[in-house]
Amino acid sequence: MIYARRRWLGALFLFFTVIVLYQSTYSSVPTSDGYAWIAHINSGDYEKILPAYHALPMYLLFRLTRFLTGLGIPVATLTLIQTVNSVLAGLGAVLLYGTVGILGGGIVSSVVGGCLLAVSFAYWYFANGELHHFSPVVLQLILLLLVHARIKGRPYGYGYLAGLGLLNALAVLLHQENFLFGFAVVALIMVGRPWRQSLKEAVVYAVAGSFWTAVLAVTISVHLRGVKTPGEFLRWFFWLFYATG
Repeated sequence: MIYARRRWLGALFLFFTVIVLYQSTYSSVPTSDGYAWIAHINSGDYEKILPAYHALPMYLLFRLTRFLTGLGIPVATLTLIQTVNSVLAGLGAVLLYGTVGILGGGIVSSVVGGCLLAVSFAYWYFANGELHHFSPVVLQLILLLLVHARIKGRPYGYGYLAGLGLLNALAVLLHQENFLFGFAVVALIMVGRPWRQSLKEAVVYAVAGSFWTAVLAVTISVHLRGVKTPGEFLRWFFWLFYATG
């Protein structure tokens, strides 16, 4: 009981420390593509806010800015992005803290793991105005859930796998390249386990992930972007093939 309480306190300490660290070290100038993201969010143009390769982050931030403005609390878009990213960075550090703990690490080693992620240059650098911190949180949650279930040593339930597929689909709509993480999940499901059962579980996960990705993509394209035909949807979601063709 005391150890569990200490672990929770360690997680809270790590979370708020990361937020304070990031907020105190941000620049007044956004990183990399930050100016473009800010301009798109401020424009209110859904065609710019909802590109297939980043279908949700700008939309979520746009809705948040509108919500705060409606409350009479207008916040500069860069400040809002940086604040949201500091919270996401803290969550990511805590998720790694939890994963290390599940793997047998003590409080100190878990905190060190979370801190190493938080102070890594790329993790900090892209928090200053970029939109990449949404999806790592989702991907780390998938990893934590997989590791936790794997350590228990029992077959994954099909409902559990469908839920993981939904999380991976959400990650894809946050950053399209995250479909590649599905291969890592399949490896974690199959390696070192009975192949017949693990193959079934991998197929369930892959089918569920593909289904949820399609559902989310169609919902966003039709209800938010106003796509009306299958051809328009294909040109939006598979934009890279059309851009290179």
